[in-house]
Amino acid sequence: MNDVKLWEYVSSRIDDMSILDRDETLWTLRRIRNHLGGRKAESILEIGNNEGAFLCMISNLLKKGGLLIGIDSGAWNTEVNMDLLQEVALDAEIHLIKGRSEEPETYAQISEVLGGTTLRILAIDSLHLELQTRFEWKIYSSFIRESPAVAYFHDIAGGFGQIDNLNRKRTTRDFWNSVKYYHSYEEKRSKAHDGPMGVGILFL
Repeated sequence: MNDVKLWEYVSSRIDDMSILDRDETLWTLRRIRNHLGGRKAESILEIGNNEGAFLCMISNLLKKGGLLIGIDSGAWNTEVNMDLLQEVALDAEIHLIKGRSEEPETYAQISEVLGGTTLRILAIDSLHLELQTRFEWKIYSSFIRESPAVAYFHDIAGGFGQIDNLNRKRTTRDFWNSVKYYHSYEEKRSKAHDGPMGVGILFL
């Protein structure tokens, strides 16, 4: 299924697709596919998978029988639509881990699932705090053992107002602006929800 048709199908089955921007997501898939040279990824990890909308979309870049892994703490009280994910991910080996990314047990589970397989696509969309994002990047990028690979970050424009305004803490935006110049990168900033979100990709 091409990316546009997949978006239309997934958006008809997921309760709330407003956490993703259509143009940003389709652009992301095109840019990652281009960087990988058209090859399919043998493994994909998303931290903060929520209802699984992005997992469904990014699965279009996964090879048959590849590893599709999600980590989510359950803080938003959402459940992944497993019927949909299994349908669109075809023959993927799916592992959904309930836990916090900073817990040693979670890291150990990811290590066990991957075995010796290199991580090809790392997607981070969790708490949107600078220190949390930096920690997840540092720890989980260690599974990227060869190139080409990508790291994807959501909400680089600081669109989570409850974090920006109420907690007054530094966010993913601050992390992204500090790390992107050390790598080949691209970014796209659109509007979804009630303000800017944005996505950034590091090409590794």
